[in-house]
Amino acid sequence: MYSDAKSAVLYNGQISRFFPVYRGVRQGSSLSSKLYLLYINDLLEELSDCRRGILVTDIHISSPVQADDIALISTNCCNMQTMVTICENYSIDWKFKFNPLKSIQLNFSKSKQHTDILLYNSSIQLEISARHVGVLLNSNLNSMDRTLQACRTLRSSALGLIKSGLHPSVISIDTCNRIVRQVCFTKAFFGCELWTEITNTEILLLERAQRYVCKSIQGLPRQTRSDMVTALIGWKSAESYIDERKLLFLGKLILMKDSMLPKQIFLTRAMEFKYNCVKHQLGFIPDIHRILVNYRLSDFDTYLSTGHFPTYIQWKKTVKVAVQETEESLWRFRTQIDKDFKFFSRIHTLSKGLHPAWTFSRKHPLLIEQCRFIVNLCTLTRPYEEPFFLCDKCGRFFGDITIHIVLSCETFQSKRDKFWCDLIDIGPIEFSAYLHSLTDEDFLACILSCHTDFDLNEDERTMFQKACITNIYWMCAT
Repeated sequence: MYSDAKSAVLYNGQISRFFPVYRGVRQGSSLSSKLYLLYINDLLEELSDCRRGILVTDIHISSPVQADDIALISTNCCNMQTMVTICENYSIDWKFKFNPLKSIQLNFSKSKQHTDILLYNSSIQLEISARHVGVLLNSNLNSMDRTLQACRTLRSSALGLIKSGLHPSVISIDTCNRIVRQVCFTKAFFGCELWTEITNTEILLLERAQRYVCKSIQGLPRQTRSDMVTALIGWKSAESYIDERKLLFLGKLILMKDSMLPKQIFLTRAMEFKYNCVKHQLGFIPDIHRILVNYRLSDFDTYLSTGHFPTYIQWKKTVKVAVQETEESLWRFRTQIDKDFKFFSRIHTLSKGLHPAWTFSRKHPLLIEQCRFIVNLCTLTRPYEEPFFLCDKCGRFFGDITIHIVLSCETFQSKRDKFWCDLIDIGPIEFSAYLHSLTDEDFLACILSCHTDFDLNEDERTMFQKACITNIYWMCAT
C-alpha cells in the first residue's frame, strides 16, 4: 500500500503528472490511523513525562488526543510553552511541521491577560472558542453559540435533504423519519453528551428547531400545534434526546476498563460529587446526576456503592424505557389541560408512534397525498366548538367542518353512502354493527385514526385504513 506511492493533482478537470510520495499516510485508509498513532506515540509519552499538565486529584493529564487532533492542557503559560516546545522539537526531529495558523489558544480563567505562546517563533492566536474533535469549546463557558449552531445545522441539513428529493410527497414519511434522525440529528447533536448547564432558553431554541423539521418532513402547516406534530410521527422532545445520549454515554464510561484514563477521571469526579468535596461542581457529573433523578434511575448510585452495573444492552433498554415513559407522562399532562387536545388524544397519542396513515403510505406510495391530508385533518378537527358557521351547501349551522362534511352535510350524502359500502365489505357483519353503534365523535376519531379496536386480521385492517384514507380525502378535499 505504501510502496512506490504516487499522487497527482486534479484541477478544473485537468490532472497533473504523477509525482512520488515519500512521507505521510493515505487519507481514509483503515491502516492510516494506526500508523499515525504509532508515529506520534513517543511525543505523547514525552508530554506525559514532562509533568507540565494539570492534576485531577492525583491523576496527571497533559495531552488529550484523538487521531491528529492534539490538545495541550496546563494551568499556566510557562508550562504550556514548555509543552509546545516539546511538540516543536519532535516535529523537527521527525521532519513534519505543525501549522501555527491552525493552532488556537484558549484561556479558561477569569483573567483574560494574553501571554504569547510561540510555535516556530510564531505566536499562537488567542481565541474565545474553538472546536476540538467536533465539539465547540468556549473559554467563557457560554454555550449559546453552540446551541445556535446546532439549531442552524438541524434546519439546514433537513431542508437540504428535502430539496434533494427527500420529501413526503415523493417517499414515505417513515423513510423520511429514519433518514432525518440518522443524518440530521446525528450531525446537529454531535457531542451533545458533553453539553452541560444547558439553559431553558437554549432548550426552547432546540425544541423549536426540531418542531420546524418535524413539520417540514410531514408537510404540515407551521401553525400546527407542536405536541400534535411530534405525536403523529412519534418524536420525543429534543431535551429527552440529549438526555438519552448522555445516559448511554454514562453506561459506556462505567463499563470501561479501570486502567483507562477517562474511567479514572470519571470515578474521581464522581466520588468528589458524592462526598461534596468540591463546592459548586460543574461539568458532566452533576448534570448526569440531575438527569438520573429526573428519570428515576438508581443504577449509578448502586454502582458507586457496590460496584455493580448492568450490561450495556440492559442499560440501553432501561434508559429507553425510562425516557419513553417520562415523555409520555409529560405529553399526557400537557394535553389534558388543553381543550384543543381533548379530541386529538382520542385519535392519536405519543406512545403509538407513527400515525397509521403514515405507516400505510409506506406500502402504498401512490396514496401519499391522501395520507398527508388525513394527518393534517387530525390536527385541525375541533368537535367541541359551538356551531356558528353556516354551510352554503345544505343551509345548516356547524362548528367543525370535518364533522359536518363526513357525518351530516346532505350535499355529500352519495359519497358518504359509498364510504359506508366500503366499510360494510370489510370483515364480518359485526364490524359494521360495531361502527354503527359508535357516537358521531367516536366514529370520527376511529376513521381519522385509521385504527379500530375491533378484532380484524391484517388484510382487513389494511382495507379499513384504505377505505378511511381514500373516502375522507374524496369527501373533504374534492
